[in-house]
Amino acid sequence: MEYIIDSDIILKGISTDTCEIAIPANIIDEWQSIVDLIVRLSGALAGLIMRMQDENIEIFVSSNNPDNPYSVGTSKRLKNSGLYCERVINDQKMLMVCNALKSEEWANNPDIEKNMICYLGFPIIKPDGQPFGTICILDNKENSFSTNLLDLMEKMRDLIESHLKLLHLSYHDQLTGLYNRTYFATKVVEEMKQAEINQHPISLLMLDLDNFKRINDSYGHLIGDEILKRVAQAASRKVRKTDYLVRFGGEEFIVLMPKTSIVQGIEVAEDIRKEIESLSHPIAGGLTVSIGVAERIHSESFDRWCKRADEALYLAKATGRNRVVASEEQETLSIASICIYWKEEWECGHREIDAQHKQLIEIANRLINMSFSGINHEEIMRQLDALLTHISHHFHSEEKILENIGYPKYAEHAKLHANLIDNALTLKQLYKRGEKKSSAFFSFVLDDVLIDHLIKADAKFFPYIKGIKT
Repeated sequence: MEYIIDSDIILKGISTDTCEIAIPANIIDEWQSIVDLIVRLSGALAGLIMRMQDENIEIFVSSNNPDNPYSVGTSKRLKNSGLYCERVINDQKMLMVCNALKSEEWANNPDIEKNMICYLGFPIIKPDGQPFGTICILDNKENSFSTNLLDLMEKMRDLIESHLKLLHLSYHDQLTGLYNRTYFATKVVEEMKQAEINQHPISLLMLDLDNFKRINDSYGHLIGDEILKRVAQAASRKVRKTDYLVRFGGEEFIVLMPKTSIVQGIEVAEDIRKEIESLSHPIAGGLTVSIGVAERIHSESFDRWCKRADEALYLAKATGRNRVVASEEQETLSIASICIYWKEEWECGHREIDAQHKQLIEIANRLINMSFSGINHEEIMRQLDALLTHISHHFHSEEKILENIGYPKYAEHAKLHANLIDNALTLKQLYKRGEKKSSAFFSFVLDDVLIDHLIKADAKFFPYIKGIKT
């Protein structure tokens, strides 16, 4: 497939993490040669490449000369550090300090403690325009560096930035700017290992754009490419900073989610699905996506884990598309097929009641997802408590409104409320004692709360409340 390359998307990226570049060993070796060469030519005591890591600055490469007092891996909080490199990064321009002892500005600079009174540094910028760090030399004697040395330092800085640019391009999809399959292959191994060591959950989303072949066949590949970009941008708005959003191939995307349970994965997947569903292309029209979710089982191979996510995605496609399906160890379960979606005919026209009903559906959906996802007992109990609290508050508000409007069946309706709360409390106690499985909540929410009460019982007061200003 021939891509039309959008350099702005490729180099600036889509999400906040698209320029977190992993530096391979061969590039680090080249950078080591650069700082060693500069130290030999300048006669300085130390040559460094500094790298930003969140709010810290760390020594990423340090020259190999024996009198260099700086060690790789040493880091310090950058803000208000007093370091020379803080000024370089803040000003984004070269800094030359011939003798720091002649200026009060550097009185609190930790480098002075090492007697490094002379400094020359250049900022290193990532492909997205954000600071990577600095390349610098430091010495224990006053020095006004030659023009030739300044030119050499600048050229070496440019070389390092070109390395970063090439690495960024090699790890990112040219069309969408997302991570590509090559980068994913390295990160998934690292994250699986970390999950095993720290005993953290890790989940995987597999996304496939619905009816994409029809879009390409009907409107051509240029329109198809536009749509892939829009989908990538929409998905990137809903993934978290710790997630890895990857274009896996064609119209298929993957989200690698460290420290994420299947329930959390489902929630993010549903956010992505809704965001894409809200898109509309001026030519191709509405867009939808099907998503499979799988949490990795302890010691499970990547192939098996990925296969389960892929099977869940297939089921999402097979059961109607535009839905989220979660895979579990023993079975694959369609979450979207049992997810309750709000319908316009459920609106009574009273703003407060309708808002509380919608919130009730949201809380109920979370409880349903938990009950089918093997979530731990304590989390289900907390979600059930949230449901009970909301129901109690809602019933109190609704009864007050119905009494004020003179609803003739007010007492009967209030009794239904009391019975429903009693049933919910009984279910909670039975589940707490282990006499009911968590899947019983699905029946309670669907049959008792939604069908019997919200759809059947509440609908009876709708004619009395329509037209009342709220």
